[in-house]
Amino acid sequence: MSISVPVLLYHHVNPSREITPEGFEKQIEFLSKNGYVSLFLDELVEFFKTGKLENEKSVAITFDDGYLDNWLFAYPVLQKYNFKATIFVVTSKIKDDREEVQFDAELDLHNERSPENFLTWEQMRIMEESGLVSIQSHTHYHYKEGESWKKGKDISLKEELILSKDIIEKKLNKKSLFIAWPWGEYNSKSLKLAEEIGFQGAVTTEVGSNRCGGYAMRIKRFKVYKQDLGWFKKRLLVYSSPFLAGTYSLVYGLERSIKKIWK
Repeated sequence: MSISVPVLLYHHVNPSREITPEGFEKQIEFLSKNGYVSLFLDELVEFFKTGKLENEKSVAITFDDGYLDNWLFAYPVLQKYNFKATIFVVTSKIKDDREEVQFDAELDLHNERSPENFLTWEQMRIMEESGLVSIQSHTHYHYKEGESWKKGKDISLKEELILSKDIIEKKLNKKSLFIAWPWGEYNSKSLKLAEEIGFQGAVTTEVGSNRCGGYAMRIKRFKVYKQDLGWFKKRLLVYSSPFLAGTYSLVYGLERSIKKIWK
């Protein structure tokens, strides 16, 4: 089966960002009307192993960081169209001891890393119980590789991964089996460590093909930074084809290498 499964990467969905609630709904509505279904990441990994999909027109939807607007604006759309999504949360930012808050555009734009701008555990429990959202790890502190786990906090990478995993499992009474690396930065050692700790997959910020035989610890994603449906359709076309996705990945990688040389 010559199929690649596009994995979409979102961060914010709110009126003050490039992806508004209306824009997000148009994208999900397009997927629904055109016969697409959404997968959880364990289903994607199973496809890597077997090459089998119930629906050839499958995508996986992911959100990084765990912002409050995922609950306020994205989740209702997922409910409306019965689409699944995975949210990777930074566990040090998640609080339960605050009252329900409304969306604050000023906070979102100028202090987005404030704990008040992130989900609560109760909101995540509700989304998990719906069967439409899977909460997974985006580490505990969201450090960068290299400087990460060395500055600011006396904690090793191993300790941070275990901490984030354990918190999610205890708070939500579930297994945390997938991780998204902060800033998309990782290396062979961090991947090996994640596997040893018990993660079954990891998502990257690298573009490319997610086809049968893919490596679960290097799941490719493309960032959705436009809500224009024409742009969205083209990206789906590219990342649904192993050949086109692989070719674009090579070109994209070459462009990045050239930019680094000329900096």
